[in-house]
Order: sequence, then C-alpha cells, then structure tokens
Amino acid sequence: MLNIGPLELVVIFVIALVVVGPRKLPELGRTIGKGLREFRKAQEEVRRSLELDDLQDVRREIADTQRGFRDALRFETPGSGGADGSGVATDDAGEDAMGEAPHAHGSPAAPDEPPAPPDTDDRPGAPEGA
Repeated sequence: MLNIGPLELVVIFVIALVVVGPRKLPELGRTIGKGLREFRKAQEEVRRSLELDDLQDVRREIADTQRGFRDALRFETPGSGGADGSGVATDDAGEDAMGEAPHAHGSPAAPDEPPAPPDTDDRPGAPEGA
C-alpha cells in the first residue's frame, strides 16, 4: 500500500502536532482511524461482491456444461436415445442421423465383423450356456 517508514511517521506526527495543536490531535487521530476503518470495510464489501459475481458466473458455466452433457448422453446411451432402444437418434422412417437403418441387434457393427457370440459363463463347474 503506502511505503511509510518510522521516520516518515515521526515527521507526519510532528507536522500534525504543529498544525492542529496538542488538544485537537487525539480527536483528529480518532476521526482518521474511523475513516480508515470505514474505507477498509467498504473495500472488503466490494471484494466480496466481486467474488460472488465470479462464483455465480462459474456456477452458470457449470450448469450449462452439465446440460450439454445430459443432452449429449440422451443420444448416446442405450435405451434412451432412439425409438428402437439402440441409443441412436432415429427419424420417423427408422433411419439414424447418417441416413442408415439400424442393425437388427440394436448396435451398429462393421460390415466385415461377425455377430458377437452369446454370453457364456467361464467359471469352472458352471453349466454350459448359463
């Protein structure tokens, strides 16, 4: 803030003593102290107000991001996006956004890829096909 050392304070005190006089100096000191307290209080209120504004901006950004993720997940999670339960948004003709009809098993697969085998239990002693 202000770089006032002890020597400068003594000089200011002596000048104030000469200008104001010894009787009014304590009253002047109290008045200056009250003014500085009020100034610091107002400064702290402004700082808090700015911090609250910044926090509200951050909260808005987080809420917008959350909404964006929710909207994106609605179209990507199985059972929540398309009419066929595939998670791919489809139009009234049953075509996805790329203009292709969804596969019978509900998830797009590469044309060269064979269908996935049924789930089996690999635990020892488990009955086959369970």
